[in-house]
Amino acid sequence: MSLMATQVTFTEVWTTHSKKFYVNPYWTVTQFLESIKPLIKNEFYTNDFEIVETGQIIKGISSEEAPAITNSEIKIRNKWGYNLDISFYVRRKNYDYSKLRELSININIDDLKDINTPTNPMIINFPIVEDCPICFENMQFINNINNFGCSHNICNNCYVNYKILNYNNCPICRKEL
Repeated sequence: MSLMATQVTFTEVWTTHSKKFYVNPYWTVTQFLESIKPLIKNEFYTNDFEIVETGQIIKGISSEEAPAITNSEIKIRNKWGYNLDISFYVRRKNYDYSKLRELSININIDDLKDINTPTNPMIINFPIVEDCPICFENMQFINNINNFGCSHNICNNCYVNYKILNYNNCPICRKEL
């Protein structure tokens, strides 16, 4: 690991299976892909896969189904910033994710109305220690936590970067603002 390496998260699409790897921001996209492939093969137990940038907004498809990253001579720090405030999906080429995809998007709101919720829920005052789901920094020490109108929060730095990119939905659940 280089002293310049930055930690980046890789998550298998439609799952919670995640791993963090160190990436050199001075690599080209091609060097990045070639360097990370052996680690992905080992940690995700697959030989045939694609790496997809998370948070892509393409009308009609989910971020997990977006086009894979392709080889390029652009330095990854120029593409995603020096601190690499980005995460990636690992998408197996030979795997049918349709069942997992359906589970994540086919929640019937009418079914949730029948759930009995206690009228006086018990509240326990544990300190809330939450990490930003984008950069994994501890949000306890960050002043501004921004909300997207859903139950998800991200730190102010990620929120500002997200808005600069003109994204108009929650990066976690994709609820439109």
